[in-house]
Order: sequence, then structure tokens, then C-alpha cells
Amino acid sequence: MTIDEAHSLAEHHLGRFPQLHGWRIEFSSKARRRLGVCRYRRRAIVLTSSFVLANSSAKVQEVILHELAHALV
Repeated sequence: MTIDEAHSLAEHHLGRFPQLHGWRIEFSSKARRRLGVCRYRRRAIVLTSSFVLANSSAKVQEVILHELAHALV
């Protein structure tokens, strides 16, 4: 999956939750041990670029939804 595709997918899912208005999607090329992270203070879902590039849209979507669940709690 490309970074642009992952960004579009994440924005689509983010838009499903009005309570997450103002949150953004970011990518990290530095992370090595995690697939994604929810940054509450920055109001951002951060996905690891190398994971996105090496995996299918189904796996990336799973991580996006997982991190969105953290943001919702």
C-alpha cells in the first residue's frame, strides 16, 4: 500500500467519528517497533511508513481502526 492510499483510507475512517474532528493523520519513518500510535496531545494518529509500504490495505486498515479506538477512549 502506498502512503497516499493509507492517508486516504485513514482520513475516510477518521471522518466517520465527528468527535475526532481536528485530529490528523501522520507518518513516521523513524519508528521501528510499532505499527502505529495515538498521540493524544498532538491529536494525531501516527502510522509507521515502513509498515504501510510493506503491507496490504486490510492490515493497514486494522491498525488505523485500532489507533482510532484509542483516540475515542
